Amino acid sequence: MSPTVRNGEYVLVKKTKEVRRFDLVAFNNGSGKRQILRIIGLPGESIAFKEDELFVNGQPMDEKFIVDEVNESQRNGKNYTEDFTLGSFLIEKGTIPAGYYFVLGDNRPYATDSRHYGLVSKEKVIGFVYNSR
Repeated sequence: MSPTVRNGEYVLVKKTKEVRRFDLVAFNNGSGKRQILRIIGLPGESIAFKEDELFVNGQPMDEKFIVDEVNESQRNGKNYTEDFTLGSFLIEKGTIPAGYYFVLGDNRPYATDSRHYGLVSKEKVIGFVYNSR
């Protein structure tokens, strides 16, 4: 999650039953480790990236938290976030099912996130990272 949260930093996690788009959440990633990533997609939504722009249900969304990284990447002639749709991940109907979230790391070129291991179930979410809202 660098530069937002760096390895070794301590964070406060608040348990909650409700998360919102762009919240940082701590969750159990299934391999016995806890991870912090950003909620990008909520249940019932379709998610796509095209030319470094996030689309939720076909509408463009502003990701203010990574503007500098995206601009730097584009100056180097690359996309910060590679183009994809949920269909690329074999998600049925191209929408996120109830009880699941699509998460991404802020350091997109190097993050291991939903693009690699799929959706995160609500049961695995510990809570949101305090002061990330």
